[in-house]
Amino acid sequence: MRVIRTSSSSGTRNHVHASWITRLLLAATALLLACSIRPLFGQVDLTQLQDQSTPRVSTVSKNQLLAPDKALRAMERARKYVLAQRMELALKEVNRAIDIAPHYGTAKVLLGGIHLYTQNDDAAAKSFQEALDDDPALGAAYFGMAMILVHQKRFQAALPILDHAEGLMPGVWLVRFAESWTNLELGNTETALKQAEIAERIARNAEERSGTSYLRASVCIYLKDSDHAREYLSETVARDPGGQYAALAKRQLEGLQPLLVASR
Repeated sequence: MRVIRTSSSSGTRNHVHASWITRLLLAATALLLACSIRPLFGQVDLTQLQDQSTPRVSTVSKNQLLAPDKALRAMERARKYVLAQRMELALKEVNRAIDIAPHYGTAKVLLGGIHLYTQNDDAAAKSFQEALDDDPALGAAYFGMAMILVHQKRFQAALPILDHAEGLMPGVWLVRFAESWTNLELGNTETALKQAEIAERIARNAEERSGTSYLRASVCIYLKDSDHAREYLSETVARDPGGQYAALAKRQLEGLQPLLVASR
């Protein structure tokens, strides 16, 4: 095991840390969007219809199914605007849905996701809490709450909320990713690795498998195991060469390369 001189690569790590936080927030918004739009399809099983990048959501609550058609149509328009990154118009449609159905919890989840995306933590927290008041079964609202704490680097406080979100959304890869990384930030490397193993088992596409390799590489970097870190970073790139985790891994590899040479 070669030792990584962390002080020499602190600038690279800080940059990568900021990048992964941004990546996680963007992914969280996508998850919240998917969870919010799911009620449009009622209780139909979408496992063979949905895109592989769409997270699986385990339940559809009575609250979601009771939303009026006008509110559902406003949410569909909001979804299209979010995908087009036209957040002001998306915000208008989400608020329209809430005006029509004041207790439409999933609309408030999407509202919180938009605020999370724009890094308005206070507004996001308010929206997620209101969603939970309307529908305590909304796992995505718990996940959103946890992401606010992660964004604020309040990792210990985020863990129990992530655990609750996991119980409501057991098959969602991103929740496991967030749990693993949050434990790593707290120095709980064994738990971080266990969560990464679970994430590996439920990963369904190249991006998620690449993200899992990046998790493992990050644990190795924390443990100063440069040999295995380099292997997992290379695997991250190989699994999804054009992906965002690969971009993070390439930056880490650039920082590790001179350290590996110096340690020989």
